Amino acid sequence: MIDNFQLALTLMLIGMVSVFAILALVVQSGRLIIFLVNKFSPNEGGQGVTHEKSGKHIAVIAAVVDSITQGKGSIQEISKKV
Repeated sequence: MIDNFQLALTLMLIGMVSVFAILALVVQSGRLIIFLVNKFSPNEGGQGVTHEKSGKHIAVIAAVVDSITQGKGSIQEISKKV
């Protein structure tokens, strides 16, 4: 009976350590991929995406803010967070 309990605890410990190691590997590889993509990808406009604030975009943002705040909110500044 004690041998079975000890075996169960050993298997549980091995399972928990292996799951932790695999999850740590996944997190580290994800960080590495993010780092490499940010380092080697074009900064802006690489895929036809522009970050200019056109009148249409500002109107849409203003309409969303007005709708969500029911007319009580206003836009003070629109800027890109880096």
